[in-house]
Amino acid sequence: MAKKRYVGFKFENPDDKEPAFDAKGIETVRRDGVPAQKKMTETCLKILFRTQDLSEIKDYCCRTWGRILENKVSVQDFIFAKEVKMGTYSDKVPPPPGVTVAARRMLEDPNDEPQYGERIPYVIARGEPGARLVDRAIAPRELFRDSHKRLDAAYYISRVLIPPLERIFNLVGADVRSWFDDMPKSLRADQPDITFSPRKNRRSIMIANALNIDDHFTSSHCLICGTFTPDVLCEVCRCDYASTMSGLLARVQKTEAQLKDVHLVCGSCCGTSSAEPVQCESLDCPWMYERKKLESKTEALTTIHDLIEEMENGWFVGDSESDSETELESEGANFSDRSIIAYSGESESDSRPVTPVA
Repeated sequence: MAKKRYVGFKFENPDDKEPAFDAKGIETVRRDGVPAQKKMTETCLKILFRTQDLSEIKDYCCRTWGRILENKVSVQDFIFAKEVKMGTYSDKVPPPPGVTVAARRMLEDPNDEPQYGERIPYVIARGEPGARLVDRAIAPRELFRDSHKRLDAAYYISRVLIPPLERIFNLVGADVRSWFDDMPKSLRADQPDITFSPRKNRRSIMIANALNIDDHFTSSHCLICGTFTPDVLCEVCRCDYASTMSGLLARVQKTEAQLKDVHLVCGSCCGTSSAEPVQCESLDCPWMYERKKLESKTEALTTIHDLIEEMENGWFVGDSESDSETELESEGANFSDRSIIAYSGESESDSRPVTPVA
């Protein structure tokens, strides 16, 4: 690739059947990036070495970028951890993002001063247009505590993931950045899942408590079938009561079961019982990120619980109305029969069949 930058497959022994991936000086072995950068670069190189098919690499890149835009990735893969050397930075230019995060920690706790050369973890969150990078750098724990903060997918894709791929695949004539520019993107791809969206009848409350412009919009997809609808459920799903209730209850049961399993794993590691909350916040444990994600999902399940209760009440009201309509129809039929009998000049007793007396 370049001086002091090498990558390829190697066979160390004559008996080796599968080659080993070996890299020197590129992003797969450097520590100043994010894990997602290492994984994506290494996967693309392996696909290139094994298939020599750029279209397959393009499909993999587009799928990965789509998952990042849809916020379906783990925060652990997007954490920077760069060295911080407090007291060695100039006041004339903005400090590195890690220094800003360390300074915020020291403001909260003066004893939490990082060691010289310590690696401070941080992520880049979305901010206002034109906001500086140092202002959007936050600690990973802040991302879990504030539901309004999300990863800046555009920054990670354009400034972190694409540049190393460009340096590699420009050598074979591929324009990686055009792959991202030409790929189909959802208009609201960076929004949370529809289960996190507030109820439509609580729109006024949501707007009053909104902190940024993204919170003033709600999803326009049906919660069950995903079709476009101005309400939480489309008319077809509202009419199909059994299937809709089954789908909603299955979603609640699945999320709660997943959270229970994760709590068992974390509880066994921390030595806590299943009834006690797990307080572990280790940034090196992938189960912590999964637990935080499921806990936020469980908190958002109140929307589905309210929807289930609303559907149950509406179903019972509909049944009572149908029963009353049936009674009115039967009474109307009896009244019409009596009218016909009265018009013919016969009494009800005359029209009834006579039972012979023995």
